Amino acid sequence: MDFRAADLGRLADDLLRRWESPPPDEFAFDYCLVSGAGVSRWLGQRAGERFGVSAGVRFPRFAGFEAEVLGPRIAPWRPGQLAWVLHRASSSPDSALEPLRGRLAGSHRPHAQLLRVAGRFAAYAEFRPEMVARWRAGEDVDADGRPLGADAWQAALWRAARDLLGEDGAEAYAAAVAGLRSCPGRVAVFNLPALSGRQRSLLAKLAEFGQVDTFQLTEPNALPSTPVEVHLSHGLARQVEVLRDLLAAEFQADSTLTPRDVVVLTPALAPAAPLVNAAFAPENSHPGARLRVQVGGRSAP
Repeated sequence: MDFRAADLGRLADDLLRRWESPPPDEFAFDYCLVSGAGVSRWLGQRAGERFGVSAGVRFPRFAGFEAEVLGPRIAPWRPGQLAWVLHRASSSPDSALEPLRGRLAGSHRPHAQLLRVAGRFAAYAEFRPEMVARWRAGEDVDADGRPLGADAWQAALWRAARDLLGEDGAEAYAAAVAGLRSCPGRVAVFNLPALSGRQRSLLAKLAEFGQVDTFQLTEPNALPSTPVEVHLSHGLARQVEVLRDLLAAEFQADSTLTPRDVVVLTPALAPAAPLVNAAFAPENSHPGARLRVQVGGRSAP
C-alpha cells in the first residue's frame, strides 16, 4: 500500500498503525528502509513511545536490504568486490582497453582508480539498464545512443568483467529478483527519494509474498507561517552561542517542544561539534545546558 502525508510525524504514525498488529511470523524481523541512522533512531523512539518497546525491526538503507535479500547473486557486482574483478578484466586482450591499461600503469593507486570505475559500473547497472544491454550486445554507445569514442574502454571492460563472472550487474539483479520465493517480513519504505526501476521491481516481487508498504512525504498545501530569521555572528563559536540562546528561548516559550523535534544543520560539522558539546555541556549555568544534544554525522568526532 502507498501512504502519503504532508507531515513527517503523521507519516510515522501511519507506519506504526500499519504495524500495530503482530507480524504473521513472530520470529521474523520487520524491515523499515530509511535514508540514514537519524531517521531510524527517530522512528525507533516513536515506536517505543507507542508500543512501550521498539524491537524486532531492522532499519537498513536500501542497498543493505538488497544485499541481505538478494544474497550472493548480486555480490560480485557491488563496487568493493567488482574492483578486484576489474583488475583481471583489464588484462583482456581487447585493444579497446589500452587507454585504461596505460592509465593504470601510470597510476600510484591503480586499485583506487578501478574502485571508482566499479562504482560507476554499479550506477550504470541500476540507472542505465538500456545502455548496458547495448554494451552486452557489442554496441559501444552512451545512454543517448551516441558512440562512446575515447570512452569505448568502459564498454569493453564491462564485457570483459561479464565474461569472467558469467553475467553482468543488471542481469544478476534481475535474475536474483526473479528467483525470490518469499518476503523476509513486513517491509516499509519510509520517505526515500525516487526509487530506481530495479528497486521498484524488487518491491513488487516481494509484495507477491508479503506486506510491502511505501510511506512518502508530500509537499504541504501552504507554506509554514514561521518566518525565517537571519542572525549575523562573528565566528563559529559565537554562532553556537547564539544558537544556544535561541533554542533556550524557544523551549521556554513552548512547553510542548522536545529536543527530538529540533534538528540543526551545518556545512561545517567537524569544527562545530566540539563547540556545540562545550556550549551545551551540563555543567554550564546557561538554561540551554539542560537540553539533550546529540551530534551526528560522518564527520563528527
